[in-house]
Amino acid sequence: MIVYEPEAAAISCMKQHLLDLVAGDVFMVVDAGGGTVDLTSYRVEAAKLGDDQTKFKEAAAGSGRKCGGTYIDENFIQWVKTKTTPGAWAAFERCEAFSGDIYYFLSAWEVVKQSLKPRHISLMTHRIALPAALWDLIPSQIQITLMGEANGHGRRLLLTPSDAEFIFAPQLTEIEDLVCNQLQRTPGCTKIVLVGGFARSQLLQHLLRDRFERDDVKVFCPTHPARSVMEGATLSGIEQFVSSRYMRMTYGVDCQRPLKDGEDSSSARLYDGEYFTTYFSVFVNAHEEISIDSVITHTFHPMTADQAAVRFLILSCLHRHPKVPSEEGVKIEGTIRVPMEQDPTGKARSALVDFRFGTTEIEVYAYDVRTPHMKHRLQINYE
Repeated sequence: MIVYEPEAAAISCMKQHLLDLVAGDVFMVVDAGGGTVDLTSYRVEAAKLGDDQTKFKEAAAGSGRKCGGTYIDENFIQWVKTKTTPGAWAAFERCEAFSGDIYYFLSAWEVVKQSLKPRHISLMTHRIALPAALWDLIPSQIQITLMGEANGHGRRLLLTPSDAEFIFAPQLTEIEDLVCNQLQRTPGCTKIVLVGGFARSQLLQHLLRDRFERDDVKVFCPTHPARSVMEGATLSGIEQFVSSRYMRMTYGVDCQRPLKDGEDSSSARLYDGEYFTTYFSVFVNAHEEISIDSVITHTFHPMTADQAAVRFLILSCLHRHPKVPSEEGVKIEGTIRVPMEQDPTGKARSALVDFRFGTTEIEVYAYDVRTPHMKHRLQINYE
């Protein structure tokens, strides 16, 4: 089963009655994971939550960036390297005998990362315990300096406000900007639900509450935010909660059309005395709202009377108005080949392409109009 993660988290929070929602309410899910932070806005359609008729729809196109908890971990390791010397850390990391020490060191850091909770980074001070194996690799003069900074404590690194700024601020600032931009695209949003592994960070929770609750946008975080996606995924397998979504990508297929006057003919192909060029035939644009279970169908024709098959490249891209498949940013999701039966009467032959928009995926079907039972299928998961 595949479930769209922010959606699953929203479902979980609704079923836990974490939010007091009524029809017409608009809320945002901030799914702060290890790698990415994904934001999705929803509008509640059902007048009564908790029954089998519960429905909500996306209220705006979602957004996201690679600014999750693992990037803070990378900043932390870079800070440790700087304090202990790159050579000491490299030797510590390189030695297989110390792999367990590294694991426990980073596990201890994860606890610190989650539990630090001053209202402002500028107030933070904390001592970070170092593994004995790493401490022994640090040059003695550096050890003396570190002990002085930590008030005589050995095997400790003092985390100062400027250090904390280096480790936390870049990602926290990015997340704050993401939420601000998403709120601008979602008029009427009054609630934020914070979920995902990085949502356990007290610093992140404090940041969002301090920044947005003064603007009357309430921030909620479940007791176990990392579990929300899995709990919602289980419920999604039983009921369908979402009635529509906004496309993150533009989707379509490659196709041929007659070359227009003044267009570059260097890549055009000649068919029956006429030049044709390849273009991106769009089925749905990025940021367009699509109802769940809707189908968009386009009709295509073989280029020649004796063509035995047609081939479709299934395409996607982030921008709304792609012109040709060779544009920068256009991705080939897959290929579908449709055998075309010959028509002894000489009638024009047609192939149909259906884009079917499900709850968690897009299904693309291509088939000869005369043999609709012989459909060729490609599945695309929502970005």
